[in-house]
Amino acid sequence: MTGEFRYAFGLGLVFSSCNLGDAPFGPDLQHYIPYFKHYAHPYLYPGDLIFANANYRATFLAPLVGSIYRIVSWHLYAILFWGQMLVLLLWFSGLAAATFRAAS
Repeated sequence: MTGEFRYAFGLGLVFSSCNLGDAPFGPDLQHYIPYFKHYAHPYLYPGDLIFANANYRATFLAPLVGSIYRIVSWHLYAILFWGQMLVLLLWFSGLAAATFRAAS
């Protein structure tokens, strides 16, 4: 990696982390947390009709995060934080590469 690429990549990660704050899953997606917990441990929330709908089964997000949560037994916040960091890493590495190619 060249210096310009590392600079653009690092700058993107720093700015996105500053924007991220301390909540990797912002208020618009925090309603999924009960779905993650319910998918990982089906005995939680017994008889709750919110899980009878198809909202959380319509995407692969709840099964993916719920399975990771069940397997690794980390705190859900840590799983969401490192998942967000991985997505940002992949996003900004591609963005930095495209910017570097366009500039050269």
